[in-house]
Amino acid sequence: MKAALDGVYAQFPETKSYAITGASFLDRGDSSWYIIVFRDKASKDSITFRIDAKTGEIMP
Repeated sequence: MKAALDGVYAQFPETKSYAITGASFLDRGDSSWYIIVFRDKASKDSITFRIDAKTGEIMP
């Protein structure tokens, strides 16, 4: 999970000031993802990232 978070922070530095409001791991057998939900503390907007556990690809 730390590597997934580091990847999100590197590509989307604004998320460093957001609160993590949800995190999960989804395993479908042939593929798996980390799902991380961030919420902006000021505006209350949220963004969800799906990170491929095998490749590290980040999909907002």
